[in-house]
Amino acid sequence: MTEQIFKYPLGIEAKEKVTGVVGIITSRLESIAGCRQYCVTPKAKPDGTAVAADWWDEERIEPTGIDENTVVINAVKSGGPTGSERPSAR
Repeated sequence: MTEQIFKYPLGIEAKEKVTGVVGIITSRLESIAGCRQYCVTPKAKPDGTAVAADWWDEERIEPTGIDENTVVINAVKSGGPTGSERPSAR
């Protein structure tokens, strides 16, 4: 099994090049065909209404304001079963 290699880390602010949507990279995926995508979650509207996140191909994403002071947010494990903790198939 090959290791997934992503260009951008989770937790950074990024901009989608075509639409201009700016938000935080909250998820990423790699398909069996090798396509890498990122889920960019914008900030809520001023009235607190949530804005839907969207998935974008890696080529359409560019980081905004990354420098040596950028803090990458690392998510806490949710506690669901993973890896060897999963029940075996019967």
